[in-house]
Amino acid sequence: MRSTAYLVIGLVVLSATSSRYAAAEQPPLQSVKERFRALRDEYDAKWNAALQAIDRAGTEEEKQKLDKTLYADQVAYAKRFLDLAHEVPNGPVAAEALFATIQIGGHGPEACRAVELLRRGFATDPKLCGLLQQVALSPCLGVEGLLRDALSKNPDRTARGLACQGLANLLGRYANLPRLRAQDPGMAHTLEKAYGGENLDRIARRDAPALLREAEDLHERVLAEFADVRCFPENPDDKHTIGKASETWLAARREMAVGRPAPAIEGKDVDGQPLKLSDYRGKVVVVVFWASWCGPCMAQVPHERALAERLRGEPFALLGVNCDRSKEETRAAMAKARINWPNCFDGDLNVGPNAARWHVRALPQIYVLDAEGIIRFKDVRGEALGKAVDVLLAEKPSAK
Repeated sequence: MRSTAYLVIGLVVLSATSSRYAAAEQPPLQSVKERFRALRDEYDAKWNAALQAIDRAGTEEEKQKLDKTLYADQVAYAKRFLDLAHEVPNGPVAAEALFATIQIGGHGPEACRAVELLRRGFATDPKLCGLLQQVALSPCLGVEGLLRDALSKNPDRTARGLACQGLANLLGRYANLPRLRAQDPGMAHTLEKAYGGENLDRIARRDAPALLREAEDLHERVLAEFADVRCFPENPDDKHTIGKASETWLAARREMAVGRPAPAIEGKDVDGQPLKLSDYRGKVVVVVFWASWCGPCMAQVPHERALAERLRGEPFALLGVNCDRSKEETRAAMAKARINWPNCFDGDLNVGPNAARWHVRALPQIYVLDAEGIIRFKDVRGEALGKAVDVLLAEKPSAK
C-alpha cells in the first residue's frame, strides 16, 4: 500500500504506450477505458485524503485506526481494478488495470492473481517494458516467474534488459529479507505486513548466498548486454540507464563490504557549516543515508534518537547524510522528527557526491564503523543497530 508513487509512475508510462493500441481498439472498449480512468481518479482522491487524515491524526492509536481503514479500501479497489482487467483481457486497459491491482494490492490474492495474468498475457509483449521495473517491487512471489519469462522469451531487447535488472534486484532483496526480519520485532512486523509471514517463510528457506550469486551474475549480464537501456524508456526526459544502476549495485557489494575502509564524507550541514567523517576518527560511528520522503528512513529515527541519547558521553557519533532535494525540506524534517545530531546535506540521491562515493542506490543505507573507520556492520536497524554499536564500544577499553 506504500507503493502509490510507483502506481502513478506506471500509469504515466502506460498512458504513453496506450496510443499504440488505439487503432486496434473497438468502440466497446472506450467505455471500459473511461471507467478505468474514473476509478483511477477516484482511488487517487481517496488515497490523498486518507494520507492527509493520517497526518492530522493526534495520537498513534488514531493513526493506526485510519491506516487499517486505508488498507481495507485498498483491498476493495484492488478487486475493482482486477474486475476491469477481466472484462478486457487484452490491450492497454487490461495492462493498466493489472498494474494498478498489483501496486495497490500488496501481497493479497488480487495482486497475486494480477501478476499471474500479466505473466500469462504480457510476458512476451514488447510493450511490457513500461511496467517491469515497477512490477519487480511487488511482494507477490509470482513476480519472479514473470521476470524470468520476460528475460528469456520477450523479443524486445529493452524489455529483456529491464527484466534482467529487475530480477537481479529482486533476488538480492530476497537474500537479505530473512536477516532484516530477524533484527528486531518492529522490523519483523513491518516486513510481515508488507510480504506476509508465509511468503517470508518461503523466502527464508531459499539459499541466500546462491540468490546473491545469481543477482551478481544478472547485474554483470546487464553490463554486458543491456547497459544502454534506459530505466524508464517511455519517458524521453529520463536519461538514466540500467547499466549505471547495475554498476552501483556491484560496486556497493564489492567496495562497501564489511571489513573495508569507509570512504570519505565531506560537505556542509544544513546551516552551511563544514562537516567531515574524518573528524570522528577514534569513535564508533553510525552513518545513515536518509531523506525526508523515505518512509523507512523516518521510521528509523526514533531508534537513532534513543541510541544517541543512551550513548551521550561515550566515544560514539551518529552522522546523517541527507538526500533531500532542498535544505528547506531537510530543516523541516529535522525539526519535526527532532533530529539533533550532525547531518551532511548531500542533495538529491542521483547527484549527491557522498552518496555516489558510497555507492548508495536506495534509502535508508546504514553503516557502523569502528574507531579506525572500518565498516563492521551494514544495513542494521532497530534493536540490531544498538547491539552492533555496543559490540564495537566493548572492543575499546577506554569506551567505558
